[in-house]
Amino acid sequence: MTRQQEWARKAHEKVLARGKGEKESAKKYATLCMRTPALIQQAGLAQALAFLLTRKEANIDNTPLGKFFVNDLAQVLKGVSGDDLQKEAHKSELPAYLALSRDVMAVAVWFRRFAQAELKTDGE
Repeated sequence: MTRQQEWARKAHEKVLARGKGEKESAKKYATLCMRTPALIQQAGLAQALAFLLTRKEANIDNTPLGKFFVNDLAQVLKGVSGDDLQKEAHKSELPAYLALSRDVMAVAVWFRRFAQAELKTDGE
């Protein structure tokens, strides 16, 4: 199984799990899934992670939504916490940072694809 296939499988599991939860938090989770790839591309990985980790408008399992989403991204990508992913982004030299950014972007795109397919919002 390729890295992309593994990331896709894990991201799909995470998105499906969010879809089974409370509808309002699933809708906000879907919004983060949809916006994160563009955020990473526009702001850069470190800034995007910092922004996402400050999002506190909803909770999932007593965890702020942004932190929960970053944890999901980090778990799918490397099996680590979101805080560890953020530390790695801040400490990396440029070549490693660019590679990490590319990989996080690839995982975020899988989240977006599955959110579009699985997390229905009002009006869809």
